[in-house]
Amino acid sequence: MFALFGRGCGVRILVHPQWKSVVEVRDLAYMQELLDDFRQRCGEDPEALFAQLSTLAVGPLVTRNAGVLTEADFQLSCFWEQFIEL
Repeated sequence: MFALFGRGCGVRILVHPQWKSVVEVRDLAYMQELLDDFRQRCGEDPEALFAQLSTLAVGPLVTRNAGVLTEADFQLSCFWEQFIEL
């Protein structure tokens, strides 16, 4: 999952099209609930949602990297372009 934030643009949450195949079966329902919650909160309070997503440290979804995108990060765009937006 990628969470991208831009002032005036809100939060874009991108997930792998087959995310269910990489999540353990026991976590599928929980992850679906999280994604549904994220989708709703994108429209309600995007800054707070992004702040929370930037610091996740427990459970099946953990933040690995947070910060401003650099030129090198834009090279990853070919990777996240395969993902679908919630």
